[in-house]
Amino acid sequence: PLGWGYFGHKVDKMTYSYDFAPGVDKVKWLDPKGRHLTHVCDRWSKNRTSAIQLAFFNGDGYESWENIWGLFNQLTARDSELLRRAATILRWAGRQNFTHDFEEWVPHAPEATVPEHGIFGSRFESRGDALWLIVNKGGADATLSVAIAEGRSDYKILDLYTGTQVEPSESGGGKSAQLQIEAGGVSALLVTKQITLDLNNLLQEMRTMTRRSLASLSSTWHVLHQKMDAMHSSTLFDSAKPPNGMILLPRARFNFSVSGTALEGGCAPEDDPNGICCRSKLCTVDGSPDCQ
Repeated sequence: PLGWGYFGHKVDKMTYSYDFAPGVDKVKWLDPKGRHLTHVCDRWSKNRTSAIQLAFFNGDGYESWENIWGLFNQLTARDSELLRRAATILRWAGRQNFTHDFEEWVPHAPEATVPEHGIFGSRFESRGDALWLIVNKGGADATLSVAIAEGRSDYKILDLYTGTQVEPSESGGGKSAQLQIEAGGVSALLVTKQITLDLNNLLQEMRTMTRRSLASLSSTWHVLHQKMDAMHSSTLFDSAKPPNGMILLPRARFNFSVSGTALEGGCAPEDDPNGICCRSKLCTVDGSPDCQ
């Protein structure tokens, strides 16, 4: 099943704030297999970074909405690239049954979480392999050391974000893998028994994709520039000899009373003096309390 929703706190009409520690998708959490795919939506925000990170942390989808009922709210260059990288990893993870139909999901996995530095990670396990989806909510680049379980010490360790293999280091009697995570960025660590063709293709794609840092891309939001096309005036005609099929209406004042319905517009009875939308099937059939 699919779903979508807003998970930020509204600051103004184009700004949402998000909890520093990413929330956990409860609908997905309640299904032992995580088969509900939520899409994080943040259509009006000028900065989409936190929303993309929230989706990535939960192994969820993101509603990449720019044309909002005809109003264009373009993603910044940085957010566009962050979304492209996050989506590439998430789509691969979905095909491998990491982010759904998994064996285990541990949000805020302690071995991949350093709250004081803004690092938060989720661990997904599937068919004996483990995948960590990690976000950096902090304001500085960070290095994270992830402890590898003893039973996987001979597995291949891969930094999916940079598309490279990681050489583990000895730490506290065990092995750990180090990751570099950009400020306001994401990362993914995979511990796997083998590198399949599909995985190798992902590594090559991510190596190319992440050659340029997110910090080098503009995070400035721009209003869409529009240009009005010239429109020539219609031909004037003699009012005494109007074109065929037309008649001359004498100049006067006309008063119009307009009512109608609109999706997501709402329709409380006190706002509907003409009784138009609160008599519609949307209200009377569905029994919506606000006549929407």
